[in-house]
Amino acid sequence: MTETRRQVNKTAKAVAQKAEEVADTAMAKAESVKDVAAAKTNEAIGVAAEKAGEAMHAAADKAAEVSVQAQKATQETIDKMPEPMAQFVDRVMAAARQRPIPFAIGAFFALMMVRRLLFGRRS
Repeated sequence: MTETRRQVNKTAKAVAQKAEEVADTAMAKAESVKDVAAAKTNEAIGVAAEKAGEAMHAAADKAAEVSVQAQKATQETIDKMPEPMAQFVDRVMAAARQRPIPFAIGAFFALMMVRRLLFGRRS
């Protein structure tokens, strides 16, 4: 009986040691997977930030280009107008640059009125 008990005790210790090794291996593997996932996440964030920066610069460049084109087209149109009308437009544009919000609100309501006059009330 003593021999059987020693055998069982030895087997139990071996099983406990093996279970501990398996647990340690699993923890190491989990840590490794976590590190890889964190590295890939950081890499993806870096790539996304780089792409966002490139897109922002491209949008700013395009906005500047469109602004220059709009200014050029506006000036060409003003140059073709009769002098009194051109002076009036210059004064209105100067006032709009000084106080853009009231002019934007006024333009919105003016466009809404024109739309209503052209297309009528929709029910």
